[in-house]
Amino acid sequence: MGKEDRHFSRIEACLTLEFTPRKTTRRKQALTQTISGSGLSFIHPEWIEPGTLVDGRLRLPSRRKPIVFVGKVVWTRDWHQGRHSYDAPKKHIGVEFLEIDQAAHTLLDVFVQDYTASS
Repeated sequence: MGKEDRHFSRIEACLTLEFTPRKTTRRKQALTQTISGSGLSFIHPEWIEPGTLVDGRLRLPSRRKPIVFVGKVVWTRDWHQGRHSYDAPKKHIGVEFLEIDQAAHTLLDVFVQDYTASS
């Protein structure tokens, strides 16, 4: 595998995510797996087709107001980590931020940098 070209630090963080795929009106919830200034990944029981646009709300710790964004699903993979035979199959989904206001983006960058510095 080749080296990934990332311009943002990526951290593992379990944050609450609410999202609505634009093809539906049903809001869904998940926990993030990783997060960076350019996007996030999360675990979810449903397959979401790459290319699907999602309206998202991400909750940072100690912040009442969520970060609101529009993202695009860039990949969906089967998730097997830690699975037991009785667990329902899950998917690992990667989302790229397409629209996020500058203030929210700055908050996200600060969260990632603070998390990285404290690790």
